[in-house]
Amino acid sequence: MKNICWLILLCALAACSKNSKKELALVSTHISSSPAEFQKAVEAFGDQYKVRIYDPETFTAKQVDNADLVIFESFGSRISLVQPSVDSVMARTKVYFLDTPGVKGNADESRLKGIAAYWENANTENYKGMLSYIGATYFRLPIRVTPPVEFPKSGYYHPDSKVFFQSPEAYSAWYRGKNHSPGAVNVGLVFYQSNYVKKDLKVIDALIRSIEAKGANAMTYMAKGKFKLDSAFSVNGQQKADVLIYGGMFLDFAKYKKGLERAQKLDVPILVADVDMKQTVQEWRKNQQGFLPEKAGRFYFNERDGTLSL
Repeated sequence: MKNICWLILLCALAACSKNSKKELALVSTHISSSPAEFQKAVEAFGDQYKVRIYDPETFTAKQVDNADLVIFESFGSRISLVQPSVDSVMARTKVYFLDTPGVKGNADESRLKGIAAYWENANTENYKGMLSYIGATYFRLPIRVTPPVEFPKSGYYHPDSKVFFQSPEAYSAWYRGKNHSPGAVNVGLVFYQSNYVKKDLKVIDALIRSIEAKGANAMTYMAKGKFKLDSAFSVNGQQKADVLIYGGMFLDFAKYKKGLERAQKLDVPILVADVDMKQTVQEWRKNQQGFLPEKAGRFYFNERDGTLSL
């Protein structure tokens, strides 16, 4: 009988231990729309604590009832739309706002301030580092913290170079000795620096190859989001781009007029490469609606900014 009691007690303790794992909830547009890389990082910490990802569009306060820490990422002005849910969460657990200026949560920020360096250079390696940091510094778990791997915030990229150039002059000097076609059209390309950080470059590489195969020159500028279009393609004071293929979502989300002014100073046609994360190319071709209805807002910004959709 005693042996049975001990067995029941041990099972109860094991169940309690299993259920007492710390839980992190991450409410993030960026990760929920493309979770594969982050999920790889999560798997590395499955034995230490739980990590759950939620889409801001469908998130409810009840979903994070068991979370010990909830991180809301890049909410910006949208925070007002979900404020009741956020208040409900804060009444029950700790909340931290990542990349959301002007909003404060109730979590101890001194134990989370290092997250930014990982997030600003987000890739699988830095996602793992971020989770190691949260586990060790916030949850006080016996996890070795991996320091962030930091990348330049902006620069110029070409698949034939191992160097990420820091100025248009440096890129142009290299390009003249490699692929430059004198007198040809100069095509500027703009993409997020995160493509370089995550090595998500297949589409960009193919685009550069296609441009050069048609006899034109390519200069690819990457930055974290505030694209300085008026100076990005200026080499020693001379504007080099004849046309621009723009891979950003907005000319400048935070400062619309500033983004418009920069584009006007550049004074070349801007072609926007639209992206749909919810359909494959094959699905898009078969879909009689073309882009899904929720993309209407995206096209509105293109038309407002005076850009042309590819």
